[in-house]
Amino acid sequence: MTKLLENRNAIVTGASRGIGAGIAYALAKNGANVIITYVASASKAEDLAKKIKAEFGVEAYAIKSDASQYDAAEKLVAEATKLWKNIDIIVNNAGIDNECLLDDLTVEGFHKVLQCFWQDFELI
Repeated sequence: MTKLLENRNAIVTGASRGIGAGIAYALAKNGANVIITYVASASKAEDLAKKIKAEFGVEAYAIKSDASQYDAAEKLVAEATKLWKNIDIIVNNAGIDNECLLDDLTVEGFHKVLQCFWQDFELI
């Protein structure tokens, strides 16, 4: 039986756990090869890649990459295109959370959460 995403290649940022892991798993279940990126949870990302390979027989790689850093994103794409000729799907799931109430969030903490979005924009 042909799977919807068979022979497609996907990158899922922040996929070592939570929603990102669920997205990577669902893509693989539907036939996609996946790159799982992580910043700190190497063992969780590697375990997920192994599980995906074993269950679905697709390619799965755990690659350390910080989505908030432009140079890291360029390096990730370069690594992906060495593995595959093309990238068909990119899910930008990575993010950070200060895990506090909005009233308790400092200005510095707020800027850290939004840093990856602000670095490429000019404020008018």
